[in-house]
Amino acid sequence: MYSCEKYLYMEILDVNIMLAMMVTFLWGTTAAATHLGFMDWPPLALAALRALPAGLILLALKPTLPKSGQWRSILANAGINITLFFTLVFLVAQNLPATLAAVGMSATPLVALVVTMVVSRTFPGIAQALVALLLVGVTSTLFNPSSEDITVVGVVSMIAAMLVMVMGSMYLKHAMLRIDWWTMVVWQLILGGLMLLPLGILQWWLDAELYVSALNFDADRVLTGLWLVLANTALAYAVFMWVLTRISVVQFAFASIANPVGGILVGAVLVQEQFSSQEYLLMLVMIGASLIAQMLSQQKRPQHNPELAVES
Repeated sequence: MYSCEKYLYMEILDVNIMLAMMVTFLWGTTAAATHLGFMDWPPLALAALRALPAGLILLALKPTLPKSGQWRSILANAGINITLFFTLVFLVAQNLPATLAAVGMSATPLVALVVTMVVSRTFPGIAQALVALLLVGVTSTLFNPSSEDITVVGVVSMIAAMLVMVMGSMYLKHAMLRIDWWTMVVWQLILGGLMLLPLGILQWWLDAELYVSALNFDADRVLTGLWLVLANTALAYAVFMWVLTRISVVQFAFASIANPVGGILVGAVLVQEQFSSQEYLLMLVMIGASLIAQMLSQQKRPQHNPELAVES
């Protein structure tokens, strides 16, 4: 009887990890989708397009309404994890090659390590420090602003996006102790999208020329937009919230390896990005070092502490 229960548990665990890998793979396509159909869209408008329709679709599938005491927490999460984070993600996507944009976000464990040092005043062990130095070296080589197709805006936005990701994930994990996952994902997307609308209108009023080409839709743009809204956001975020309540962050860290892999594959196949063998090797080193950093940080973290999730 015990062995059967253990086997069933492992089967469920495997399914959850596979779902988590699907989520991170979908997130890894964000930059490539932007390059395919939305390079001329202002990031504020693109972030609103990704968030608001996805939230409304999920609301239509299963209507829900937060309780009176939950609105403030959901609104704060929406501002951090949707309004601000989505805008930064599209700034990264439009100012870095699609493949490098996906791979670069895998350096988040390094940022998480720094945040942990500042917030908790805990210092990394020797192994963690060595992995962090390796990440710094590889990242500085791959993301040198003097290189072709890499801009200062892209690099700064990437660093800011990782900081927002880490801090926002900490707050999200804490908030989900009191708010169910479906209510959080639905209203986080809706409120985040609604907060983006007045910002987009203000930007249009200040510089209407930014939105001239954005209103032109062709088949590629429509298909890419549907992918961003339906698969990359509505499906991915709904599954992410559900899985986050069922597996540990250590397990999600293993699954997050699919994010840069998805970016590399989609960038090479659809966007036709080509890199040298040395650059691909550096990407693989960066991905491996990031995964090791996540494993080491989890081994050091007490079980009762808030866990970090990884979004994109």
